[in-house]
Amino acid sequence: ASSAASDVYKRQEKLIEILKNHNAKATFFVVGEWAEKYPDSVKAFYASGHEIGNHSASHNMYSSLTESEIIKDITLCNEAVKKAIGVTPVLLRAPSGDYTNDTITAATKLNMKTIQWSVDSLDWKGLDTDEIVKRVTDKTECGSIILFHNDIKNTPDALDRILTELEKKGYSFVTVSELIYLSLIHISEPTRP
Repeated sequence: ASSAASDVYKRQEKLIEILKNHNAKATFFVVGEWAEKYPDSVKAFYASGHEIGNHSASHNMYSSLTESEIIKDITLCNEAVKKAIGVTPVLLRAPSGDYTNDTITAATKLNMKTIQWSVDSLDWKGLDTDEIVKRVTDKTECGSIILFHNDIKNTPDALDRILTELEKKGYSFVTVSELIYLSLIHISEPTRP
């Protein structure tokens, strides 16, 4: 088990370093069981200025759960994250993006917002680095939420190349909460006589 934990922390350190090198902030949606198993990893992401979101207690599909079961699941994950970092998540990303109106209602009752992504890197499918880079850079536009996974072999190298390419196009990288907040700001032009 300590070898597996060591691998988790090595990947996490590499991701943190890549994000730091690009002045990028990310939102890490963590599963409660993972937060319980690797609390130091969650702490390291959070201490590095990244946001921590809720990705369920054990990755059960929410479409197969009742509203009360979803509330219980979200709460269990929130408790695991709070135990690790002292802060309760405000964002929920349902497992595999599988959610229903009950998911939205449950999250709302817990004062949380549900989040989806607009660009899936498909890193979880085992794509090679070049495929991940092309897929993400071709599909990203202003306001995109890009889905990566922190425990996939090719993700760090792909992420570094993607951030480099997107920076050249003028993009900057913020947490999901910052992105939502920025999208709510309306700047009006001054009226001219």
